[in-house]
Amino acid sequence: MKPILLLPFCLLLFANCEKTNSEAAAPSVPTDYDQMQIKQYIESQANILNPERGFYTHLGFSASKNETLSASDIQKYREEGISLVFSIYYLKEFRDKPYI
Repeated sequence: MKPILLLPFCLLLFANCEKTNSEAAAPSVPTDYDQMQIKQYIESQANILNPERGFYTHLGFSASKNETLSASDIQKYREEGISLVFSIYYLKEFRDKPYI
């Protein structure tokens, strides 16, 4: 007898559930075309270096050797087609000191 009473209750429960509207959660798209701007790009045959996916070089610097990375170094890598410089600064001399 209990399963028979439970079935109408479940049907009423599921019938009253609100359906989610996926369109309501989507961001609104402007429909006023007068406010939109058109951007046209000109085709180029130039080689463009992609800083996110280009060739890279690895450099390691030590505080004891007083090494630095200069603007001329960056320019040299750029001319070689390298768009990323992976730099590591080793601070072993300051490991046991409270300051750098």
